[in-house]
Amino acid sequence: MSRTALFLLLAACVCFTLTATAGFQATILESGFREIADGVFPIFEPDLVKKIITTPIPDQTGDTDTPIGHITYDLTDIHITAVNFGIIAIDIIAGGVSAGTTGASGHLTLNWHYNNHGFIHISDGGSADVDFDFSVNGAVGATNVGGRPHLKALSSAITVSNFDIHLHGGASWLYQIFVNVFADKIKDAIVTTFQTEFTTGIDTTLNALLAKVPLTVPVDEYADLSTALTADPLFQAASFLTVFESGQFLLHSAPTHSCPLTAKPLPTVFNKDYAQFFLSDYVFNCAGWVYLEAGALQKVFNQSDIPPEVPLKLNTTSFKYIIPKLYETYPNEAMEILMFAPEAPVTTFNASGAFIEAEVLANVSVLNPTVTNAFSVGISVIAGLEIGLSDESNITGKISEAEIILRLVSSSVGPIHLSLIDELFRLLIDDVLIPLGNHYLDIGYPLPSFHGVHFVNATVEYGADYVALGTSVHAAKLLPALLGA
Repeated sequence: MSRTALFLLLAACVCFTLTATAGFQATILESGFREIADGVFPIFEPDLVKKIITTPIPDQTGDTDTPIGHITYDLTDIHITAVNFGIIAIDIIAGGVSAGTTGASGHLTLNWHYNNHGFIHISDGGSADVDFDFSVNGAVGATNVGGRPHLKALSSAITVSNFDIHLHGGASWLYQIFVNVFADKIKDAIVTTFQTEFTTGIDTTLNALLAKVPLTVPVDEYADLSTALTADPLFQAASFLTVFESGQFLLHSAPTHSCPLTAKPLPTVFNKDYAQFFLSDYVFNCAGWVYLEAGALQKVFNQSDIPPEVPLKLNTTSFKYIIPKLYETYPNEAMEILMFAPEAPVTTFNASGAFIEAEVLANVSVLNPTVTNAFSVGISVIAGLEIGLSDESNITGKISEAEIILRLVSSSVGPIHLSLIDELFRLLIDDVLIPLGNHYLDIGYPLPSFHGVHFVNATVEYGADYVALGTSVHAAKLLPALLGA
């Protein structure tokens, strides 16, 4: 997800509300966001410091009255050589996120030169080291632009204090009396540099990265998953941020051929867990529709696919006493079974849990040598669905043992007692089709992620049309792949 990573996952909540329509929602409590920030910011800090210390600072010039007369001066080769951001405090505010520093400091070097234009002309120059403290307080908002998050600097304030200037060269011991002449110019240069990096970093650098975030995630040869935003992120001051993703499965061969279903509104929170994720049954039902459209919900079984514990073999001889006319018409002929879903399976979430219902049609044919249909059986399947969280932070599913009901749809070989062939179809569903479905469900729905942050200790709760997962947040100081690459 995609995906829209650190800049869009935050916050905390004390209420239960229904909001923008989406197939997937992510809410992070403020305490959880701070856990993430504490783990992630030290990873990005070296690059941020490097960006600041390599940013050119324009030369400064001026003139002023001093104890030794009126002077003009030049401050050149100004370079910030060290920055320590101290402690970063993060808060959720209405419409965005604020960040402030405490105990931040820096160091810079420069060359200085001045001329005294009095009766006696004096000029001198040298170098200087400057230690300073600073604070940065800024706020960033985010909106949905074309399905991607777009960041905007809401405010920024940079304050420089506790200046300590040490002049070197010339008669620097004498000129220390007017170092404050330089101070304002140096402060202005530092503030301008930090201000530029704050606004440029958000408006240009980060938004350029976010513009490259893919709006779809490939699933397999049949389907892609849309992780596009469906609404602006919802910021609740001192509480939470919720991100809304489409969660729509798309037909890989025709991505504009959209799922005809509609997602219902999801809640924003359900407990006090740091990170809370909500997945609509719309996502599963869109997936079913896509795989049906792609022709993927079908499988042909021959003898090699039949579990060895099944006494019946796919040869008419095995059916000699079960379906006599089949054997009489096609003696000792090989058989195959085409099982397919004539309609998309339906997934339902409610307070009792998650369930899948599917209709399967089984066409039993004789190979003699052309495929000749002998009879068809309709199978109604009802199965439970267990939702969980994988080690890779994907929401996954697992189909439990299914209940099936058989009915005879058609027969060209006379009456058939379905109870005699029930075991065959039950084993095909339990031992082949359900494991195949679980293979896809095990791939799961990818949570918004960035390396070094893991969602652990999941709790699961089912509601009307959705499943909710609450997790703890574990942030390890590891090298990130920015934006969940």
